[in-house]
Amino acid sequence: MAQPEYLKDAFNDSISTCKDPSISKEWARLGLHLAIIFIREIRSRRYQIPRLVQNIKEDGSPATLFEEVLEMIAIDKLSSFYPFAGYIGEESGDLSDKEEYVMVLDPIDGTRSFLSGLDSYSVTLSFLRNKEPI
Repeated sequence: MAQPEYLKDAFNDSISTCKDPSISKEWARLGLHLAIIFIREIRSRRYQIPRLVQNIKEDGSPATLFEEVLEMIAIDKLSSFYPFAGYIGEESGDLSDKEEYVMVLDPIDGTRSFLSGLDSYSVTLSFLRNKEPI
């Protein structure tokens, strides 16, 4: 089965800029692109991660520097894809400033399980337009 045309560059190291932010397929393309990058990063560093310096957040839950790195990758890709979008991240907080389009990310949802070596974690990623899911 052939890939849909709009997803072709999602599998590349870089992604072309957003052609029209009102088209949900554009955001799906960025989401897939980020998911592929995160899978590569997580798989390549999976057994190094528990040895990374961890932070404990105010609510007592763990966070890793690796999650911050994943957020930096996401912010970089988002600014290249559509520079007018805002960003809200589990580790970075709300970096949006009333933008119409906002990306929301928890790079490793289930950090405690992840650090324990369990596979019960996920990447949680969504895109909003005027605070509504796209």
